[in-house]
Parts: sequence; C-alpha cells; structure tokens
Amino acid sequence: MKKLFFVAGLLFFTMVVFGQNAKEANTKMDVFASKTGVIIKFVDNSLPNLSHTYGAAETKVRKLISGGDIGYFYQI
Repeated sequence: MKKLFFVAGLLFFTMVVFGQNAKEANTKMDVFASKTGVIIKFVDNSLPNLSHTYGAAETKVRKLISGGDIGYFYQI
C-alpha cells in the first residue's frame, strides 16, 4: 500500500512539475488582437486543403485589422 501511494505521489509530482502553463501559451494572433479599446476586424481567406495521411487539413489566411495595424496569419 505504501508503494502505491509512493508511485501515485511521484506521478502527481511529475505531472505538476512538467505540466504546461496555459497563461504562457499566448499565440502571436492573441497578442496582436488583445489590445483593449480598439476595434478589430477579422477577414478569412480560405485556401486549398492540405492532404496528409489521416485526411485533409483546412487552411486559411486570416487578416486582422486592429486600429492602424494590419497582420496576416496562416492557420492550419
């Protein structure tokens, strides 16, 4: 029983230490679009799908207009 608690505690400890922090995972698009008090416009342009071994992946180019800034983001 002590071994079970030890293994469970060790597993929990490794999950906590090596887990990802969601707050640090901001994408470039999130940073660009997170300006407060600015009107943001999204324009999506669809592209042909990418084929891969498990099917097809949808691709598009998203244009973000935020105030005077314009950014282009390729999304798969």
